[in-house]
Amino acid sequence: MPSSSLNIPSGYKFCPTDTEIVIHYLKRKILDQQLPADIIPTADVYSKNPRELPLSKFKYSVDNEWYFFSTRLKDNRFTTGYRYTTDGYWHSILNENILDEDDEVIIGFVEMLTFYERKPLQVTKTNWLMQEYRISELVICKIFRAEDDPGKCLEVLGMEDDPERFNPMSTVVYNN
Repeated sequence: MPSSSLNIPSGYKFCPTDTEIVIHYLKRKILDQQLPADIIPTADVYSKNPRELPLSKFKYSVDNEWYFFSTRLKDNRFTTGYRYTTDGYWHSILNENILDEDDEVIIGFVEMLTFYERKPLQVTKTNWLMQEYRISELVICKIFRAEDDPGKCLEVLGMEDDPERFNPMSTVVYNN
């Protein structure tokens, strides 16, 4: 059913766990089964700067989070950890397994990526992040911006105990 005809209760926010995303949305979409709620739009996340994505199409998330179905292409840019766009690239910074609710069986994978903008002779790390949930070529991408408080972002990523592992607010600029 189209998202415009959904009867969503007031205050509803889409905030699933990694396991729920894989089992209830990604797996069902791959198997062409009915989704619990048809609210995740499809977009070519890998070809665009995150500012160019149709963020307004996803209306049910918590602030600063957007979900999209997208397709990973089978080419070298996905095996190297980079996904190139016209004016930048997504760079892989973390890969983890997603376990079932009993923490016994791997049911999918999540990869964390950060977006770098490219301008002539300069590359700048942005505060745009993506969690890519995958079982196959069809993926769900959760796009969000890092908070001004890096501690909050580490908590979201489940990395608050190891802050050296990831710093979402660091900026890298290469001048040649």
